[in-house]
Amino acid sequence: MAGFKVSIEHLWLGLPVFALLWKSFLFPLPFLDFWWHLKIGEVIATTRSIPRVDLFSFTAAGQPFVVQNWLAELLYYGTYRFGGFALLVFFNALMSAAAFLFVYHLCLEATQKVRIAAFVAFFAAIGNYSFLRPQAFSFFMFAVYSWVLSGYRFRRRDALWALPVLMIFWVNFHGAFVLGLGLIGIYIVTEGCRRFIDPDRTDALTPAELRKLALVLLFCGLATLINPETYKVYDYVRTVVTDQGSQQFVAEWQPPRVNQLLGIMLFYGPFFLGLLVLAYNRIKPDLTETALFCGFAVFAMMSTRNAAWFGTVSYPILARYLPMVDLRPLMALRRFRAIDW
Repeated sequence: MAGFKVSIEHLWLGLPVFALLWKSFLFPLPFLDFWWHLKIGEVIATTRSIPRVDLFSFTAAGQPFVVQNWLAELLYYGTYRFGGFALLVFFNALMSAAAFLFVYHLCLEATQKVRIAAFVAFFAAIGNYSFLRPQAFSFFMFAVYSWVLSGYRFRRRDALWALPVLMIFWVNFHGAFVLGLGLIGIYIVTEGCRRFIDPDRTDALTPAELRKLALVLLFCGLATLINPETYKVYDYVRTVVTDQGSQQFVAEWQPPRVNQLLGIMLFYGPFFLGLLVLAYNRIKPDLTETALFCGFAVFAMMSTRNAAWFGTVSYPILARYLPMVDLRPLMALRRFRAIDW
């Protein structure tokens, strides 16, 4: 492009993206979990059918088994056949980058200060929790849902039509599709409360906009039935999240720990920084932002794997309010002396 010059702002904008790609290639292949997903993808491709029973274990061989992630597993196997493990790693990095770019764009929309957005997005990049597993598809879908709903709420764009279409794929990718329904529900309830409390306010969704959002929620709910298990997919999700063995012995189902770097990067870092920013801010967050921040914070405290959802909703909020922090109450603490030396 004639006359285009790289400025310091472009370098700031590129830093989080490079950090994310570096982290995505740092741990290319997981030692566990991924391999049976790849094998199921091979079984689906070679038999042209989705397994209905356990094919791999000894003690439960032949028992009914739900392959809910079948579409992700089929894509993984197709990618592997085309380009081997290297292409799989590259594909996962692209998935992570695509999900991150939607969050990054929300940060840029939240503040007019490029360096603030890049600063916040950098921590979102190094705290990215996306390994080579079907869950990576959920991270992407959840980021897109957040981007669409935020844009609709602030009247920047109206792409609600995309949500039911995406849900058809999401329900066949990974069990976290229920979070998409929950996210829409949060927007409906909180924006409805804001409109009910003050009918004259202009920054809340109107009754017509709320009805449209409720209709989209209905269509998304119907879209979840387009899967091999139909309505029984909800039984699968319930079984997974309530399985006592996973809750007790699988590390990622354990709550994040404040004394570990992983727990700090994924959750406690943005959580405590967010609390500080919101508590000492000239402008207080509205009900929708508060519900998103607090609701997904509680969800993240339940298990490490839930921290990714918190980051998606919290970093744009952090970018919005970070430039408006009132430091005067904090400066007063400098005059406090606990000990008279």
